[in-house]
Amino acid sequence: MVLFRDEHYQRNVFLGKRTIKQGECCIRWNLLGQPKVIIGPKRQWFYRSTIQFMTRYVAGNGQYLEVIGRDGKKHHARGPYTMFADPVEHKKVTVKNAIRVLKHQAIVIFSEDEKHDVSRRVVMGPTVFFPEPNEWLGEFQWHAPKDDESGRYVPNKRIFSTLSLLPESLYYSISEVRTSDDAKLTVNLTIRLQLSDIEKMLKETQDPIGGILNSACADIITFAASKTLEMFVSSSSQLNTLEVYPMLTKRAEKIGYDLISIVYLGYSSPQLQEEHDKTLTTRTKQRVEREIQQERLKFEEFVFEKKREIDLIDREIQLKTVQHEISLKELENNAKNAQLSELRKLEIEEVQKKNLAQLKFLDGLQSNGVDLTKYLVAKQTKVQKSVVVSSSTEV
Repeated sequence: MVLFRDEHYQRNVFLGKRTIKQGECCIRWNLLGQPKVIIGPKRQWFYRSTIQFMTRYVAGNGQYLEVIGRDGKKHHARGPYTMFADPVEHKKVTVKNAIRVLKHQAIVIFSEDEKHDVSRRVVMGPTVFFPEPNEWLGEFQWHAPKDDESGRYVPNKRIFSTLSLLPESLYYSISEVRTSDDAKLTVNLTIRLQLSDIEKMLKETQDPIGGILNSACADIITFAASKTLEMFVSSSSQLNTLEVYPMLTKRAEKIGYDLISIVYLGYSSPQLQEEHDKTLTTRTKQRVEREIQQERLKFEEFVFEKKREIDLIDREIQLKTVQHEISLKELENNAKNAQLSELRKLEIEEVQKKNLAQLKFLDGLQSNGVDLTKYLVAKQTKVQKSVVVSSSTEV
């Protein structure tokens, strides 16, 4: 690997020679202190001389060289460009990057003329900006959030040079807000805004974010001071409207910002939070007790319903049993009645047979010339006598 010497290579040569490669350059001082620049490639003899190589500086695309001369003058060389830093002519050479400005971005450039008057101008993106020697980039120091993400802001924390023209959101927690009944709150907001007039902002303020936050704080304190905590909570939805923030709206317009929207994110308070936790614990306990009571009632209702169902089943069983018994008795009675009817029928048939036989007998007697009247009278008389004899015997 070929090494190229730079300004750190210095030698006192009594007599000798040096090779200056292509891409190198050196300067020689003789005994009288007169310099001479030697550009390679070259083979050079030196006698009682002091030599020093020069550093080569290269600026590519999107870069430039800032050259400060021994006379205090400064000039810029836009890349692509290369040069050797001559220690006789140049005090300092620096390679710097051009300023890239994207779309919806802007930078502020200050310049000083020959009369030492300073002016400024705004450069809008998209562009690649190369400053002139008498120009410099404006720098801003604004409020920025603390690292703990608590919604608190610190002055001069955000240091930058490129302005954004896109909408941005600020999460802000306003502490020590007191209501009319002396409740201390911390109100949380998200403020959405957009830089629309850079010249107005530069003219009116050095820290627009600080002004925005202070105005929002003043509006919130004014809003809460005339309300009790209950009134504040019930009317908190109004904090989502811009009409509640007159000072913030006026301040944003004055410094060149468009106020897009404000979102109220709620409030917090250690004291109220403790009371809220106690209330929540009590409510939770009551809710659990209600649920247990409801479960107990449901169980009792379930048991009662089951008992009622069992009673209904028992009643149905008893009713069916009674009905069955009645059916059996009815069947038994029907069977007895049928039996009795059959016996009576048989008796009647027997009597009818006897009567029929008697009639046949009488018909036979009559056909044989027997007087039936006399016969029947005689038979009846005989029967009565038999009855009388039987009765006498029993006496």
